[in-house]
Amino acid sequence: MLVIAHRGASGHAPENTMAAFRRALAMGARAVELDVHQTADHELVVAHDDDLKRCARDKRRVKNMRWSELSRLDVGSWFGGSFAGERMPRLGDVFDILPAGVELHVELKRGSSVYPGIEERVLDLIGGRGAAAHTVISSFDHAALRSVRALDKKARIGYLMGPTPLPAALREM
Repeated sequence: MLVIAHRGASGHAPENTMAAFRRALAMGARAVELDVHQTADHELVVAHDDDLKRCARDKRRVKNMRWSELSRLDVGSWFGGSFAGERMPRLGDVFDILPAGVELHVELKRGSSVYPGIEERVLDLIGGRGAAAHTVISSFDHAALRSVRALDKKARIGYLMGPTPLPAALREM
């Protein structure tokens, strides 16, 4: 059985933070899922929402902020006082702590229509880390997955579906 830690150990630490990923690994997760957005200065950051209202009590959107601003925000206090000061990680930070054999599921929240060039940046990071064999790129944004496939025919992709009927989804692939 493969246990995939959704947004890290999000029931035990603030979601999509290094604390959540470390906790998931300590609990024995063999795969970690996270969500990726892109800052105004093209940093790949790990966050579920495109705005910071829920986790940082800040009304701004990730895409409109520079990494230097975003990296200073507290994204842990909302979960509990013991996580005060927890910061939003970059995608590379998560790769830095993954032990060999742990699979990473990278969900692109939006593709180039919102974050120009995000697909290529994610693929470059994965390739630069030699992590293609244990990384899956997934998205509900099917145009983003088509872009990933066009850039790298061998990339492992996960087609996420919401209310899209299965026959229609299969035609898109």
